[in-house]
Amino acid sequence: MSETFSSEFKETVAFVALTAWDGITKAAKWYWKRYARETLCFLCGFLLAIIVLRMAPAKQATETAVAETVTVQETQPTATEGQKTTLYRNVARALYGIRQYNLSPDAKRAYIQVMLNRANPEIQYDVMKGTDDLASVLAVPKQWQGYNPEGNYTEEDFQLVKEFLESGSGNVLNNDRYFWVEVRQGYIICKTDISGSGKNYKEQVVQ
Repeated sequence: MSETFSSEFKETVAFVALTAWDGITKAAKWYWKRYARETLCFLCGFLLAIIVLRMAPAKQATETAVAETVTVQETQPTATEGQKTTLYRNVARALYGIRQYNLSPDAKRAYIQVMLNRANPEIQYDVMKGTDDLASVLAVPKQWQGYNPEGNYTEEDFQLVKEFLESGSGNVLNNDRYFWVEVRQGYIICKTDISGSGKNYKEQVVQ
C-alpha cells in the first residue's frame, strides 16, 4: 500500500508540474506577443542609460584638464609682452644716442645686429661673458655711444626696433662675428675685432 501511495504521489506531482509549466509557457507567449515591442524598447533604453552614465565621468575629466591647460597658456604672455616693450625702448634709446650721425634704416638695423651678435652664446668670446641676451648686452657700460637707459627715444626708432626684432628679417650683415661697430656720419663700420687688425679680421660698411 505504501508503494502504491508513493507512486500516485509522484504522478500527481508530475501532473501538477506539467500543468504549471504549460500555464507559464502559455502566459509567457501571450505576454511576449502583446508586449514584445515595449519590452525591447525598455531593455534598449536601460542599456543606453548605463553606457552614457559610464562615459560621463571620463568626458568631464577630459574637459576639466583641457580647460586647465588653456588657462595656463592664457596667463603667460602678459609679463612677456611688458618685457619686450621695455627691451624695444632701450634699444631705441641706443639709436637715439647716435642720432647726430643721421643713419639710414639699414645702418640702424646693422647696429642692432651687432648687439644681437654679442648676445649669441654660441659665438661669444671672453670680453662678452655673461651677456647671453640683448638686455644684458645693453647693460654693459661704455659700449654703446650716447646710450642712456633712462633717456629719450623716438617713436620711429621704436617701431624699427620692434619690426626688426619680431620679424627676424632685415639683417644686412654678412658675418655673425661682427662684435664691434664704429659710427661715422651717414654710415657705420662693423668689425670682427676692435683693433681693426688681426689674422681673421673682417669689416663691413653699411650706409
